[in-house]
Amino acid sequence: MFVPVCYGQGHYTTQHGLKIGLDGKVINNKTRKPVGKATIQLVGTSQKTKSDSTGTFRLANVGKGHKKLKITAKGYKTDIEKINRGKDMNLYITIRLIPKKSG
Repeated sequence: MFVPVCYGQGHYTTQHGLKIGLDGKVINNKTRKPVGKATIQLVGTSQKTKSDSTGTFRLANVGKGHKKLKITAKGYKTDIEKINRGKDMNLYITIRLIPKKSG
């Protein structure tokens, strides 16, 4: 069955009105500045995306229930975030990455 998806402001909507996406922003925990080129992966799947220069990212078709995201970026500690997405709920999350200590 073909289900067209419309991309809106911060969410994905199917023809049945179900929101199925995960949107967010990756920022530096200390400076609160955006972290570009961070990889955000849905743990246990091959589904992943990268944040843009503003730290913004989108993952489509996340599915409902408890999930884990693995976030990696050069110069930052790897982060694992737990999310719980409801059946008809879009999520927006802010991920705060901790810089690695230099030296």
